[in-house]
Amino acid sequence: MASHKVPGNRKLIGSKSEYYFMLYAGTEEVKSYDRIDFGMFGRSWAPIVSWAVIVVPHEPESNWRKNLPNPSVNNMDPASSLCVIASGSSNGYKPIGDDKNDRPFHGVRTTVPLNKLKYDREVLRGGSLILEINLLEVFHGGDVVDSDHTFDGQVFWNLYSN
Repeated sequence: MASHKVPGNRKLIGSKSEYYFMLYAGTEEVKSYDRIDFGMFGRSWAPIVSWAVIVVPHEPESNWRKNLPNPSVNNMDPASSLCVIASGSSNGYKPIGDDKNDRPFHGVRTTVPLNKLKYDREVLRGGSLILEINLLEVFHGGDVVDSDHTFDGQVFWNLYSN
């Protein structure tokens, strides 16, 4: 069986902590994914930009948001039916010689194996794949930034199945 790639991307301008719809995957489609290639690049004054790919089991594109906590809370209820399948974060950096008014760069590029999904009963129900982006503080226990900080950049993903 040949490998199949499902690409996606989103440009984010003036983005704060938020959820973004990626795609709906039915039961058979979810079972076929074996890895996700994820990238996030942009600028923000926020010290940390975190990301997570979440499956909202059995929810179609039209209804996925109803089960998600407010993105400004930055925590997932362990009793919820949400499944985080990949996550990470970026600490901003400023190149030497960068204008002091230029916001720091944030960048992540990673590949996450998804072969364990084949054993998760909640994920195997299919559902909406959601991207969560959070802008986080360093000195307040990782709380979501409640200032005017935004993220301007782009995220992309490729889901691969065999």
